[in-house]
Amino acid sequence: VVVVVVVVVVVVVVVVVVATVVVVVATVVVVV
Repeated sequence: VVVVVVVVVVVVVVVVVVATVVVVVATVVVVV
């Protein structure tokens, strides 16, 4: 159970980080 929770948390964090990077890159591209 604990392992599943840890995996889910890691996946969520990774998704958030990737989404943030995509938004930042998209913003830079639009601005430039």
